[in-house]
Amino acid sequence: MGWLMNKINRLSSDKQRDEMTHFVDMLRAMDSAELGHVVAIATHMRHTLESEGHNVMDPIVYAGQNIGFPLYLSKSINEAQKQSRMQDAAALMVWVHTARAGVRIELRGLAREMWRQLEHGFPHMSESARAFERLSGSILNTQGATQFPAGFTPDPV
Repeated sequence: MGWLMNKINRLSSDKQRDEMTHFVDMLRAMDSAELGHVVAIATHMRHTLESEGHNVMDPIVYAGQNIGFPLYLSKSINEAQKQSRMQDAAALMVWVHTARAGVRIELRGLAREMWRQLEHGFPHMSESARAFERLSGSILNTQGATQFPAGFTPDPV
């Protein structure tokens, strides 16, 4: 029975790696202003998740203790996509990939690369948040937008 669980775990890990690689490739294709928008929305989503009691900024500890958290985020992404809330889905993808890497050490290098790409948007995040407010009337909470989750600084020392 152990071989079956190992096979399922490996397939799951491979699928998550493929999804994460695709997401990182999409981020690489974006310019800094577009990345700034992803960072602004993802930071706002981070604060929403934190208000629900989730600690996304310490993913190795939190996701390790709350194994169902990445699945919760995946379901939230699917729901956002069904409702055509693609910006929310993209923001949640940042957090699902971060949480998955918190659980699976083999994904951590990709997660650091994802955060390296997002870092290119940091200088443009404030302007993106202001533009979003002008267009939608909604204010994004971008406090702490330039912080990396624990363990996911692109170039750890």
